[in-house]
Amino acid sequence: MRKYLPAVISLMWALIIACQRETPRSGNEKEIIVIADSLDYVFLQGELSRTFEREIPTPWPEKIFELKPIPAGKMENYFNQPQLLLIGILDSASPAASRIKSMLAPDIAERIRTGQNYVLQKDDPWTKNQRLVVLCAAQRDTLKQHIISHRDELFALFDQFVTERMQKEMYSQFERKDLTKTLLEKYGWTLRIQHDYHLYKEFPQENFVMLRRSWPERWLFVSWQESKLSKPMSGDEVVAWRNRLGRRFYENDKIVDNERAFHQVDFAGFHALEVQGLWENEKKVAGGPFKAWAFYDESTQQVFLIDIAVFAPGKEKVKFLRQLEIMARTFSIRQDRLSEKVK
Repeated sequence: MRKYLPAVISLMWALIIACQRETPRSGNEKEIIVIADSLDYVFLQGELSRTFEREIPTPWPEKIFELKPIPAGKMENYFNQPQLLLIGILDSASPAASRIKSMLAPDIAERIRTGQNYVLQKDDPWTKNQRLVVLCAAQRDTLKQHIISHRDELFALFDQFVTERMQKEMYSQFERKDLTKTLLEKYGWTLRIQHDYHLYKEFPQENFVMLRRSWPERWLFVSWQESKLSKPMSGDEVVAWRNRLGRRFYENDKIVDNERAFHQVDFAGFHALEVQGLWENEKKVAGGPFKAWAFYDESTQQVFLIDIAVFAPGKEKVKFLRQLEIMARTFSIRQDRLSEKVK
């Protein structure tokens, strides 16, 4: 069962800032600046790493986020960074704890001291496109247990923020609305397409469409088939489907058997089976990360498979996969299957 954070305090908490600074955002979407007392950070480091420094499978595993600890006394030097994590123990005289206590209204401080809350969030406190998350408790052990109990929700505070910011950047200009409209008119489904993707392969009789972008190589394909069975596909069925498509349309790419994971997720409003892992091409001695979602649309009685993959030797792949997933999750089906204008 999903665990929920104790109410995340956002606009209600009294963050004391003289004025918002309009300094340009620097840093990157992977780095989380951690402001904490050195002893607190050492005590919590293992749990913080397990919470935020998650890896995706690539030929050389990559972290989704990387933690960069700094002392509280140098906090002002990082006010232009996009992701900030401030950690403090209220029953402490450390600079980080003093900073947090100066930010809190008395009633909020009391709720934290009694364990009703421990996480606070503020967007754009010192610059635009910034998220500050504060973790605090009366004692170190208490804060550590909070982190262990709500690991996924804490990760999501930064993961969703980066995804939303990246989506705005991706579609801020030159979106391929022409191709979006074409897919809608021809197939009754569509998605929002980033400006430098093109229609790479299209086999209408075989229900297969692939979009691609080069330098480095990235692609997204959509495949679908008629089905009157509404039960979810099994993991083995999805892998077999994906491997058939790899043999038929992409020069014998296949999924690496021992490098895959399955999750039940919400995908664009559908209950989907998510498969994540590595693809490989033995003949070309090539490979990379992929993600795929299989789901059933009851209104059209069709099963869909949407797949994203990256081939980028020597480059970090987390950003490319995140961009592809943003695009994939804009997928939608027009149930009347008729041509209509894309708004």
